[in-house]
Order: sequence, then C-alpha cells, then structure tokens
Amino acid sequence: MLRYPPLNRRVPHLFRYPWKPRSPSTPGYAMSFLDELKQRIRRVKQESQSLPHQWFIATGDLDSILTSDDIAQALTDPAFNVSLPLQDSASKIIANSGRVVFSLLLELNIPAFLGAFIQENILDNALPVDKTRVETILGDDSQSFTSAQWSFLPYTLESYPYHRRLRPNEIVPYTYMKNIGGEKLKDGYFVCKKLETAGPGGEAAESELLFYLRALKHENIVELLTSYSQNNVPHLIFRPADSDLRQLLQQNRRPYDLREDHHVIAALHGLCSGLRHLHQYHLAPTAHSKTEALSMHGCHHDLKPNNVLVQGSRFILADFGLSRLKDLAEDSKTPWQNAAFDYGAPECRDPTTFKVGRIGRASDIWSLGCIILEVSVYMRSGVDGVEGFRQSRQFQGEMAQTFAFHNDRSASPAVDNCIEELSNCESIALSSMAALLRRMISLETHNRPTIDIVTTHMQRSAIRAVLEKVLQVAEMHIDGARGRDVESNTILLTQLHLEVHRLRSWAGALGLAVEGHLGPQRDGPVISSFQEVTDLLRHTISGLEQHIASDKEAQENSADFWLGNQNSSVSLLHQLNNRLHYLLSSAEKLSADRLFTALATSTQNPETLLNISRGVGTRAPPQYGDVGVVAAMRYIALLESNDIDSATAASVRIDPVLVSEDPHKDDPITRPQTYWYYNSLESSQKVHVERIRYGKSWAKQVDPEESKKVGEGIYKRAQRLAAMLRTTQALESFRSFRCIGVYHRAEERHLGLTFEIPKQDEHLVRLYKLLRWRKGGAESIPPPDVDDKYCLANVLSSSLHRIHLSGWLHKDLNPMNVVFSHPNKVAWKDVDYSEPYIVGFDHSREHNPEEYTEGPDESMALGYHHPAYRTGSRRFQKSFDIYSLGLLLLSIGLWSPIVEDLRERYPEAPSEELAKKYVGLCDTKLPKSTSRRYCDAVKACLELALNDSIEETDTMSAFRTKVIDEIAKLNP
Repeated sequence: MLRYPPLNRRVPHLFRYPWKPRSPSTPGYAMSFLDELKQRIRRVKQESQSLPHQWFIATGDLDSILTSDDIAQALTDPAFNVSLPLQDSASKIIANSGRVVFSLLLELNIPAFLGAFIQENILDNALPVDKTRVETILGDDSQSFTSAQWSFLPYTLESYPYHRRLRPNEIVPYTYMKNIGGEKLKDGYFVCKKLETAGPGGEAAESELLFYLRALKHENIVELLTSYSQNNVPHLIFRPADSDLRQLLQQNRRPYDLREDHHVIAALHGLCSGLRHLHQYHLAPTAHSKTEALSMHGCHHDLKPNNVLVQGSRFILADFGLSRLKDLAEDSKTPWQNAAFDYGAPECRDPTTFKVGRIGRASDIWSLGCIILEVSVYMRSGVDGVEGFRQSRQFQGEMAQTFAFHNDRSASPAVDNCIEELSNCESIALSSMAALLRRMISLETHNRPTIDIVTTHMQRSAIRAVLEKVLQVAEMHIDGARGRDVESNTILLTQLHLEVHRLRSWAGALGLAVEGHLGPQRDGPVISSFQEVTDLLRHTISGLEQHIASDKEAQENSADFWLGNQNSSVSLLHQLNNRLHYLLSSAEKLSADRLFTALATSTQNPETLLNISRGVGTRAPPQYGDVGVVAAMRYIALLESNDIDSATAASVRIDPVLVSEDPHKDDPITRPQTYWYYNSLESSQKVHVERIRYGKSWAKQVDPEESKKVGEGIYKRAQRLAAMLRTTQALESFRSFRCIGVYHRAEERHLGLTFEIPKQDEHLVRLYKLLRWRKGGAESIPPPDVDDKYCLANVLSSSLHRIHLSGWLHKDLNPMNVVFSHPNKVAWKDVDYSEPYIVGFDHSREHNPEEYTEGPDESMALGYHHPAYRTGSRRFQKSFDIYSLGLLLLSIGLWSPIVEDLRERYPEAPSEELAKKYVGLCDTKLPKSTSRRYCDAVKACLELALNDSIEETDTMSAFRTKVIDEIAKLNP
C-alpha cells in the first residue's frame, strides 16, 4: 500500500510547510535572499519511500515557491555572476525552462555556473544529464550535480499501457508505504504489487497481460493503472479494493453493498463474466483502426478467494501472475505452476507421485465452482458455516493433509453433501445453482461446462435472486393491506395481487420461475437486458422498502397516508411489469400473457373474481377485454390519470364562452380555421384551436357512469397535454404553438386545445398548400432551394424527437399539420422554412401502453400512417410517428404531395405495397432532387419504422444517428 498523488493530477502532498524563512539563532545574523530560497527548496522536499534516504520535490512545487520575481531578484546577486545587461533575459529563460537547473546550482552552492548552463542549452528539458555532459562545466562538482538532479525529477506515474524501466537512481514519489493490512484506504492511496521474483515469461509478463485485459475495460477484471521496473524488480500499480474474498468470508457482518443475497449472486455473475473475457479474449478494433480484431484464449491458473478482490458490490478477478494469453491455434493447457492446491482441480498433480499435471480452462471452471460453492455457504450459514465446511473437507492424503474439494482425485463426501444441501435450500436462486456446481466440480474435465454456460446460468441466478426479493417485499405489502380496514382495501389488494401475478408470469415465460407451479426452471439464452432488468428490480425493492418504512413511522390511524403509500407501491410494481414485459420477445410476451391469465383466474372464489374484474384496470393485457375487465381497465386508467394537480388543472381550464370561431371561413387546404380568444372585456387575440372530438367508443357508451369516467379521463389527458404544450415556448426546437389551455363544449361533444399564434398580424399557411405549387398562374408558389429543404427537414425531425423525449406521441404527422407564418395571405414567396410549427395534437397521447386510445379515425391523414396502425392491429407507437416523418421528409425532398399522388395513381394498392414504393423512391426519384445523404436518411427513417424485428430503444437510437444526425450534417 502506498501514498501517491492521483495519476496525471497534482494534489496536496502529505508534507507541506509554509516557507517563511527562519533566522538562524546566531544573534545579528541577516539571512540573504539566496539563503531564503535554499530554505524554501529544502522545506518542500519530501522523503521518498521508494528508495532509502532519498528526498524529492513534487512536480509543480518549484513553480509555487520560485516566482518570476524571485528568480529576477536572485540573479542580481553577484554569486550568479550574471552581468546587468543579461539579467533580464536570463531571468525569463530560467522562469520558462530552467527552474530545476537554477535550484540545483543554488542548492549545491555553485550558482556561478548558471550562465554556462544557459549557453550550453542544458536546461530543465535536458535533464537528466550524464556526468560527461556537465563535467566540462562543473569539473569535480559534476558528480554532485548528476546525483542531486534526481530529487528534482521524480518519476511521474501515468496511466499508459506500457511497462516502463526506471533508472536505478530515479525516485518514485511515494510519501507513505506499508504492507496492506485489510483496512479500507482513503483517496490518494494506491496498491503497489512488487514482484521480487518474476514469474514465467519475464519481469514484464504479468503487466503486459494486464494491459491487454485493461483494453477490454471490464469492471470485473482488475485494472492495472501502470507498471515499471527498477533494479529488475517489477512494480504493478492498482487502485485499492475494500478487501479480498478470503477476508470477506471471515467477516461476520457483510459490507453494505453486499448486504443481500441478490447482491452477492450478482457479484458472482460479474466474476464469471470477467473470467469469460479471459478465457475468450476478444478485442474489437477501434473505429479508425486498420488492424483486425484480436482474439486469443487465456487461463487464470490460480483462482482462489485471495485472488478475488471485493470493491463495493463487485467481485474483481485479480492476480494474473500465472495467467497466459495464447493464440487460438495453441493448446490452452500448460503445466501446473504449483499454485494453491486447496482450490486446484484434481488434474493439477498426481496425488501419489506429486507429478505436475497439465491444466487448462476446465481447471479454472473447477476452481470457480469451488469459490461459488464456498460463497453460497457463507450466504446461508455465515462465517461459522464457511469454517465448518472447510474442516469437513479435511483429508489425509498419501503425501499430505489437504482441504481441497476432492480427496486425491476422488469425490469429496463433504462437497457432495454441501451441494445437496444447497439444492434443498428454500431460496430458488441458491438451489438453482446446485446442478451447475455439480457439473463445475466434476472430477472429469470433459463434464465441466464452458465459461459461457456458467456465466449465463449465473446471470439467470442473479435475476432469480433479486426477483425473489421483490416478491418477498411485495408480499409484505399484501400482508399489510390485509390488516387494514380501509374502504379501498379490496381494490388495493386486488391490484397488488395482479401485479405480483404479472411479475411471476414474466419470470415463468423466461424459465426463471421462483415457484414450482409456474413451470420448470430451464436453461435459457443470455438475457441481453440483464443490467436493465436488475436495475429495475432493485429500484422497485428500494421503493417498496421505503414505503414499508414510512408505514411504520406513520400513526396507526393515518389511513390517508397509508393509502397513498400503497397506491405508490402499486404504481412501482405496475411500472416495473410494463418495462419487463416490453423487454420480452414476441413469443415470450404471449407466454407471459397466457401465464398471467392462468394465475389471475385460478381461484374458484366468485367474490375474488368479481374483485379482479373491478380492480384489474389497465394492468390487464388488452386481449382480456370483456365488459367487466374493460370497466376495470377504465377505472384504473382514471386513477392513473389523476396525476395533474388541481392548481395546474385550473390554470389550463378555459371557459368555452371565451373562444369563438372567426365568421370568415378559411380554405382548410390552405390554413387552419381562425379563432378568437377574449382574454378580457377589452381585448382579444387570434388563436389556433384543435378539437378533440368524442371517440366512437366513448360516444356510443350506453352506461352513463362509464361514459362519464372515460370522458373525464380523456379530459384529464387533454389537461396534461395542454400543460405540457404550455412549456414549449422555452424550447425552440419543439416547434409547437404555446398552449393557452383547454375548454370543453359538451353540447358539441368536443374539447378544444387553444394555442397562441405568435405573430398576430401574419397568416398561417399549411405545408400541404406549399407542396402543391404550380408553375405560372396567380397562385404560383416557387419551391424552396435544397438548403431550405434540408433546414425544414432538420427542424421537423428534431422537433419530433423532442416530442418523443417528452413522453408523448403525435399520432398525426403530415403536411396538413405543418404550418408557417407569413405576412401575405394569398402569396407565399420567401417563406421562412427554418420556422415551421407542428400542429394537430388533437390525437396525441402519452407514450404509455395503458393509456386509453381510440385508434385511427377519419379525421386523420391516414395515408401518412404506418400500415400496421391503419389496420388497427397495433397500438400507436413511436415508430409509427417516425414512419409519418419519413413520408413527410420524402414529400419535402421531392417538394410534392407524393403520398396523395401515389394513392390517386394506385387507389386499390394496400398500405404495405405503397410503403415499399415509398422506400423505392428514395433510390430512384429522390436522388434527382437532393443529396445522397438526404436520400439515405429518408430511407433509413422509413425502413426503421417498418422493421418490426428491432426493439423500440434500438429504433430510437438508430433514428437519432441515421436520420437526425445525418440530416443535421446537411445544414450549414
């Protein structure tokens, strides 16, 4: 353990003193300025722990104690022998590049040679110098100079992947050094591994391998910060860890970051992942590299708890002194290097002759299995269990007593019993590991699984473990709800049960069942979204536990507080299930839905079924849409819509009498209808109104109570939309009018979103009108140049991205819903295409799969809608907006209403066939009007939206990089 300033960054050192000069005790002594400078230099020197009796000045300290003024004053002293005409120039030279030489000559009491050093250009950048170079200047003092220079030239540790070789006298500026004692170190400390005896491969072999592994940037492989050799002794520098695994297994109290079993199992999975990257080393080339990917195979050869570091919630693979990376064509096996035998595989050595065997990656699997088994004992039985298990493994072999996991190449009864106990453990996550461990700790190497299989299995065990914890905490909420006499208790209990069923059905669909009746556990593929899944589950645990703690702190009669907490818990589980369900494949979603139905309806109690029909709400899959479930879905949707506070609701509510339609009817193809908003008795303003008409299902609703509930839910959505669009004034890239509020005209069966029109003295014109330009004639509208097209496309694509980021879907993007403001009402030359406005939010809703939706209707420009949405087979999603944008960009590039034109030409063509034609136009017709980059961006926009095989997150990422970023590059 050593103390060193963080790499590439100066920090205060351990020993730093003020440099006020102290007068010698001799009465009447007057200290000269040069003496004062010498004292300053001495006081900033620190004793180095790397070499005995050596002192150094930290990099940068000379700059702080020798200012330019100090140097200028010192050079006036006759001792430096610098003539008056040269003093100013010499001062600048020393201040810029000679402080070390200046200090050395001053400290050695030979300042008169400074001029010669300047003349010979032996300044700081020339150091260190050999004795021969300065001997002609200093004579007998040259040896003192070359020896003293090292105290001013401490080695700077830099985090580069090269092993450095230091000179014998070079000082490494360690200010503190001691053997590691297990204590947790503070910032500024590093760990130095000194290899007094180099391993196989030479003094730099381990550092070279670690630098190779460092390039993988794997959080479960120890990171070598830097390395160097001095006097043929390698030194490896690492960040300190909290402890190693051996020390952890001796702690009665677990560290906070490993307090739960699911934390420990996740750490074991990370350890497996780290070993996997060693066994199957693969480094992809960088984007600009001309070299091919580097692939090798490796083996650790010395896996044991001492060589696994513990840092926070991670287990980190360390100590690669015996490890090797080999070409893929080479045999991975090598002779055993007499590593620790207790965790070694049976093939390490012959038990009778002690002849060394050949070991490979299968031997690592054995050792890893031993570690996992021992950690599982620690999770179940603590420190005493680990020690008891160790003693039970004690075996007197032919040559020596061992504590290995085999008895001289025979099965160990203690290990077999331990695995059997693990298989009967109550925890499914732990018991599911037993079968894997039997294979890993198999006497026959060919029976052991590969590291891929081990890592995948441990990944699934890690998810099972955290899933068990979520279900455990959720059951605590259910138990708490049963004990409360609250009016809404039945609904809450139903909702909690349903969310727990959804979570179990998700697990069952993945073969992660944590209960036997949900189906058998099975091996499955790697869960690519593992980190997201575990983060979601842990976030839910944290939230649920906070709610339980809040319940305990609240007063017994605080029913409202308890009810709010329970609602929040239901919401947490609901959000978790929605996201987990989204991450499933299509087949897994169907499986989960079927399992959810079975779980939710398995009861024979009519009252329970009635409660489910009342309490299911939007949490039920959409295919269970009978009357009772639909009623419950709407009820829960109404509950979930109560997320707008009363003050905000009041602020966006408009009295319908204040909004009136302009008596002059505008041509709807040219511009939206004008309305007037009378914000006071004396004044009014021109506004844009978008009517949200009652949907077909809502309008035909027979049950007045249900109609009221749905209507109020839609009204609340309109209020949320109005509140969201009210904030867009501060976001220039959003490109929507600022929403004043929303009114409700029940007699006309519609709601009205009311927007400000920024330029009251100008007129709106739709993009659709501009696209229908004709050469000549009174209404001739000149098309924009290509740069204006790019600018418009950039603004619209960025604006849609903003809408999606805000959590909303537009649902009706087309040229009719893009408008511009222009001074002239009938002639539209010089339109500012950089300032379009997106309108048509009357069909918008939150991007939430549970939000009430009507599907497409006749008021929409259906030609711009995704084929899957037009059929009504799928709910609207972000990719459908992207498809509409793609058609909009195609129309802009061609400057023609191409969608309407093609539909007129092919009136009977299905939407899917037309979609293919639109994509084809990007390669045939569009290149004649725009650049290749623009064509590729439009094509990518359409193909992304039409590709059902990629996840939405990947679609959005590709939309940003392949569409938005590419179009942005076309703008000056």
